[in-house]
Amino acid sequence: MTTKSPRRSAATSALTFVLALLLPSGLHPVSASELAEADALYDAGLASLAEAAQALEVRDATAAPGRLDVYIGQVWSSRWALKSLRWSIDQQAAVERTLDPSVSAAMGSLAGQGNRIRIERLPATAVARNLEVTVSLVDMTKPTIEPLLIARSLTIEPSPVDRALEIVVDGKVVGTPDIGILLRVAGGSARSSLFGMKLPELPLIGNTSSSSYAPGGADDPALGQVRSLRGDADAEAAERELLAIAARAGGERALPAAWWLERMRVAIALGRLDRAEQYGDYLSEHLAASDDGAADLAVERLALIEAHFALGEVDAAERLLPLAHRKLPQSRQQDWQHLQGRVLLARQRSADAVVALDTGDLTDDAFRYMQSGQTVQATAYRRYNLAVAMLRNGDEARGLSWLDLLGRSASTDPELKALRDKANLALGWHFLKARQGRTALGVLGRIPVDGLQADRALLGMGWAMLAPNGARQPRVDLALNRDGKSLRTNLPAPLQASLLRLRALEPELNGAMAPATIERDLAPKKPDDALRAAITVWQPLLTRDERSTAVLEGMLAIGYAQDQLRDAESARGAYRLAIDAMHRVEADLAMQRSQVAAGALRAAVESGSASSALYQTMDRLQLPFEDNSVALYALLGEYGRWQKLDVALRLAADQLASSSAGSDYVGAALQSDPPALVEPTLLEQIAAQREQLLKDAEAQALLLLDSRTEQLHQYLTAALFSLARLDDDPALAGRGSADCIRNCR
Repeated sequence: MTTKSPRRSAATSALTFVLALLLPSGLHPVSASELAEADALYDAGLASLAEAAQALEVRDATAAPGRLDVYIGQVWSSRWALKSLRWSIDQQAAVERTLDPSVSAAMGSLAGQGNRIRIERLPATAVARNLEVTVSLVDMTKPTIEPLLIARSLTIEPSPVDRALEIVVDGKVVGTPDIGILLRVAGGSARSSLFGMKLPELPLIGNTSSSSYAPGGADDPALGQVRSLRGDADAEAAERELLAIAARAGGERALPAAWWLERMRVAIALGRLDRAEQYGDYLSEHLAASDDGAADLAVERLALIEAHFALGEVDAAERLLPLAHRKLPQSRQQDWQHLQGRVLLARQRSADAVVALDTGDLTDDAFRYMQSGQTVQATAYRRYNLAVAMLRNGDEARGLSWLDLLGRSASTDPELKALRDKANLALGWHFLKARQGRTALGVLGRIPVDGLQADRALLGMGWAMLAPNGARQPRVDLALNRDGKSLRTNLPAPLQASLLRLRALEPELNGAMAPATIERDLAPKKPDDALRAAITVWQPLLTRDERSTAVLEGMLAIGYAQDQLRDAESARGAYRLAIDAMHRVEADLAMQRSQVAAGALRAAVESGSASSALYQTMDRLQLPFEDNSVALYALLGEYGRWQKLDVALRLAADQLASSSAGSDYVGAALQSDPPALVEPTLLEQIAAQREQLLKDAEAQALLLLDSRTEQLHQYLTAALFSLARLDDDPALAGRGSADCIRNCR
């Protein structure tokens, strides 16, 4: 009999990943027992938070039967989005909330099935209440015009049963937007039937309609609130809301599959991957008997695999792959194959990864492109990983051809444009190292001069001018599989034309003639002309941020090229310019180091991990998110997770302390004064954990700045040596005039 070894939580795994990156940099190692203690402490915090949430909900349910929760939501519209809302009860001071229109535009769906925001929680009263609501809508097609205001007032009669009032904005594709009001009563199903088809209840636009909803069901407005909280990256609040639903329903075991699926999603967002697996197992055993439930569970298991893989837990990701494949909708099969290919790549099984990634009909890609922006990105990343797998497997021609296809793709999506530039940069530097100058020049020339990769691209293009031209690099017909069989499907001509116009199909993958070779660019034939052309390419780097490594390398490259042209005077000027820039960067790095040591990073982090102050501080400290700063950002993310838990626990403690302790409706758990559900020692331990993470983040930031300073000193040494050679060599003293450039040998 084999025993199943306990799996670490994502919190421990993430911290292990961070520490593995930190150790080479000189930070102290943390023992496995310390990691386990931190994980247990976080679990204790979540457990305490759960107890507090349930106690508060029991108190409210007992104290105020007939409570009324007021929610606002939006019927999906591609045009109108909710910008702000303003409400007041019984003519009291109005409360206003501003929303990000881009977020609220994505929030909408059919009433009762999408995200919801709770704007008010009203206790039961013996008298009617008057609610006044004004919403502000922005036209996403004309964002500069004044927002549209819609106001509604409603009298709410008293009732002894719990109810939910939904104010639903209907953005209407055609016509003027309006507001519908739906009054829901807990205890039933909100779905009605039309010709045998189950439909969600819709509000009567401009009027009020009523229906019932199943607590914890997909149409429960409180579950819509959970979706909104999770979408706002407030998984701790979403967890509390889920537990409150369970407390009010009398226990979680009686709740439907929708509640368990959402709890699984929240557990993934919290990084509690073991718990998410447990919820998935429970769903599989008890609640997912229908095909719909099984399909939803398979999709969530796919997200769970992605989360495991992101933390480097390849074993867990591989183990869950077969479970996720069962009942997975056809539209997500390629996502599953992509994950399988990434797992195989991580296992160094490149040949198997190629088989997993290089599957499917190209027409499937086209229809996926038409579904959503996420499927466009998924297809593009699958192709990128396919190229990597092919290169590792020795199939260089096909791997480079796939990178070339990505590098020539046309898209307005920022993430896809970034992936395109990344593919071109990798491809261009590959050919540069292979001494294929013209091909490297052609590929790097695709990268826009204002993109994130522009500095590295310009640096490479200059060196490509000086590299041998090399031979033409052949491309592979990507519309054929490894056995030479066509992957194309005969599509009707009108559909094919539409897909091509939408750029859902690349022409070469659907019958058009593909380029026979990878793009090349003209390079000067004479060595001196090539050197002058390289200087011209590198010249724009002088106007860019001199803190960039590529910019500093470009300055040195200009000095080198002018030295090779025997223009000693210009070479001296270039090296002095580089030396001056390096001294400024050195002074700036020293200043940033002193600011970190003085607590600037600490203050920014403590202001909130998602605040603009932190982002601005990281930019000022020259600590962008790059390969060498992954550990620092992982520490900051870990700190943010603990910070959210700390804030949530203190809020719960305040809410419990403000309750009428000792009154008849307060449960036994609340009878102590102060309430004992949130232990002070637990808060102290969490505060100590946050402090340690802050110290580690400060230490890692200082190490990064020191590393940049050390690299800078290497550049500075090279520049000073080159300048000294020019100044000390008498044979070079006369070089510098235009005549000498042409005639001195």
